[in-house]
Amino acid sequence: MARGFNTAADVVTRSADGTDLAAMYREVTEALKLYNGQRDNLRGLLSYNVTTPSEDVLQTIYGEVFEEASEFGVPTAMRPDVTPLKMGFGFKDLDTATRYTWKFLRDASAEQIRNVLDTVLEADNRQVFEAVLGALLNNTVRSNPEGMAVQPLYNGDGTIPPAFEGKEFPGTHTHYLASGADTLDGVDLAELIGKVREHGYGMDAGSQLLAVVNPQEGEEVRGFRVASGSPYDFIPGENTPAYLTDQTIVGDTPPAQYGRLSLIGGFGPAYVHETHLMPAGYVLVVASDGANGTRNPVGFRQHPRTEYQGLRTIPGPSPDYPLQHSYYQRSFGTGVRHRGAAAVMQVTTATTYTTPAKYARVVA
Repeated sequence: MARGFNTAADVVTRSADGTDLAAMYREVTEALKLYNGQRDNLRGLLSYNVTTPSEDVLQTIYGEVFEEASEFGVPTAMRPDVTPLKMGFGFKDLDTATRYTWKFLRDASAEQIRNVLDTVLEADNRQVFEAVLGALLNNTVRSNPEGMAVQPLYNGDGTIPPAFEGKEFPGTHTHYLASGADTLDGVDLAELIGKVREHGYGMDAGSQLLAVVNPQEGEEVRGFRVASGSPYDFIPGENTPAYLTDQTIVGDTPPAQYGRLSLIGGFGPAYVHETHLMPAGYVLVVASDGANGTRNPVGFRQHPRTEYQGLRTIPGPSPDYPLQHSYYQRSFGTGVRHRGAAAVMQVTTATTYTTPAKYARVVA
């Protein structure tokens, strides 16, 4: 028998359970369209889409006033006297690949093949989530490929935040705090909330404060009570398992979800979201203006050409059988847009904040 030749038997067109592989690849591309269309996950709720290396962004919820009308004069034109800050955004090209041997495709079920796609989606969701969190938790200045500064939240670098409702701020003002104790209490969380609200964020009807905690801190937050010295009671959310209590809730019960984010409850004006991607020993409070809100704290940079935005799938060297070898690619970057729209606290006996080791290097 001749050797070194590919034969018709080498071409696998169906999985072990008879699913057409070409149809599965079309299924993959449709799944990515739906995945990229999700706007209400954590990334969407904390960021605003940008396509430029930097933007000039006003760092305040600015309030102008009307004048008393005159019969003979005209009013002075509104012109904000606050200088915007130039906020830079990182950018990287990241990719991965899937490769299958013909024997695997021959013997694998459609579910096994789909599981690989699920792994790709999970990895992409995690890298985007970690990039957004890294932009907020890392208190150092980065540089983007164009050489522009990618700023963190206010970090005491000498920048004087704009005054809000008559309150002035010094150049040492920082949104990176240390608790000064090895446990978190209600006063700490209320301080974080106050840090954001004193700049005007999270106070409008369309804005929502969100506390992001690791399950370790989540257990502590569940125990916050006014009777124990906390400024607010923690109120369990609608999806909390049934429990007995002799207390009465005044006001609305926190919802089960905010967008696509599950909530464990509420604390004062903030909803509480629990996730293992938030490092233990740290608590983040952010003001969200909803999916892709212009006052969300992080800028999420994508390529200006729409065909290069989102998670993309690229057929491998055999276009007739793209599922056998495929690439998955995303080009993106992050950077803080509103330096006062979030605040972070490290739960530590130290007096100064240290960036969590996991986010010492921001993904993008």
